[in-house]
Amino acid sequence: MRELEARFKAGGGSFEEYRIGDLFEVQTSRSLDAGKLKFSNNEIYAFVGRTRENYGVQGYIGEQNFAPNSENVISVSQIGTVVAQIRETKWYASQNIFILTPHNPRMMNLYFESAINKTLSRYEGGYSMYPTLMTLPNLEISLPTTGGEIDFSYMESVIRELEEERIRELSAYLAASGLDNTELSEQEKAAVQKLRQGKVQWKEFKVCGEDGVFNVNNTHSIMQSQIVPNSGIYPYVTASESNNSVCTYISYDMGQIERGNSIMIGGKTLVITYQESDYFSNDSHNIACYVKDENGKSKESQLFLISALYKSMKPKYSWGDSISGKKIQNDVIHLPITATGAIDWDFMQTLITAESRLAIRGVVDWKDKVIEKTKEVVRG
Repeated sequence: MRELEARFKAGGGSFEEYRIGDLFEVQTSRSLDAGKLKFSNNEIYAFVGRTRENYGVQGYIGEQNFAPNSENVISVSQIGTVVAQIRETKWYASQNIFILTPHNPRMMNLYFESAINKTLSRYEGGYSMYPTLMTLPNLEISLPTTGGEIDFSYMESVIRELEEERIRELSAYLAASGLDNTELSEQEKAAVQKLRQGKVQWKEFKVCGEDGVFNVNNTHSIMQSQIVPNSGIYPYVTASESNNSVCTYISYDMGQIERGNSIMIGGKTLVITYQESDYFSNDSHNIACYVKDENGKSKESQLFLISALYKSMKPKYSWGDSISGKKIQNDVIHLPITATGAIDWDFMQTLITAESRLAIRGVVDWKDKVIEKTKEVVRG
């Protein structure tokens, strides 16, 4: 990548700042209330919310009483998770979503998306600042130019080289970790089948308290103005959805460290992540959750718990009514149980391992297809 950029600059290329408003028409999308919608995988229109999960798509819906947003545009969520995402098909949106319609169709590529997100990163992890219809068009993004014109060919070369590099890294990682073997064991097959056939027995448990699943506490609060980015080895964790909520790595007062191998809930955004190592937190509204039962402290079990917490809390909390250390005392979580009524940690761990293999199988299949296609091009 550095060689590509060096050749670009040696050939007279440079990077210039461009206003988003000069490149795109900026509008606010009409919105729908997710709570009043019926989602179905048989419908054709993506419903886009303020999230990075599943590329912002919260489900699929049919045609509503107004036309969907156009395809080949970029959506930008305004509040909470401020992120730009390319929309290749027609779509509907939740509240606080902007639409960027390009003046040039060649702008619909990952380079532009990345450049916009780099500028939007100033809004990560909080609600005190966010882009508006007035400020968004004035934000600037850095783009490659040659002869005073945006160099789309260079962008396409960058995207192609990054894809090839990631595929090489993925192949090496899967081989080294053994994850290129995606065959399920008999136990894993049985766990998946049990879940899909609805044969899992569930029970309600308190999230915390004397008989709860977790010990919980609010984290320390370390503002971004207090840290030096990339100054150490400990993750600096925010309520952002990107990069597992890790903003940077820092060195700081060890008296304010949070213990790892735990789950963190973003107090204002309800982003829930597994934090494997000790970390620092940006906000005392964030909640650290520590599994009490030693049998439930594996990474796989805690990933299952994250899904269960989301299912329990997502319908209950919102930006205007966020979770807190006090409110969580009354929350419950539904978990699979054994024949004796105890939490079935073995099933949870086995199921997550199986689902991981199934997800990786899709990645491996995609990787193999891309590699074969690349070989065909080279042979041609």
